[in-house]
Amino acid sequence: MAQVLTHMCMSLDGFVAQSDDNPAELFDWYWGGDVMVRSAQENMSFSVDAASAPMLAELTSSCGAILAGRRLFDQGRRLG
Repeated sequence: MAQVLTHMCMSLDGFVAQSDDNPAELFDWYWGGDVMVRSAQENMSFSVDAASAPMLAELTSSCGAILAGRRLFDQGRRLG
């Protein structure tokens, strides 16, 4: 049986994006460290700190799909 996990990033003030509609601050964690973590997708990897790497490696090694809303998808493409 498949397992479904959910995840949502939001700042403490309740906003997902900055005033310029940029969500980068919430996602910078995935690329803010010096330990590379590969995902199940060949062309996607993360760089997090040493304390976060084992948890993220476990999560991404078994991830079959990432679902996002259309708006977040468009925002991510703009940042990438």
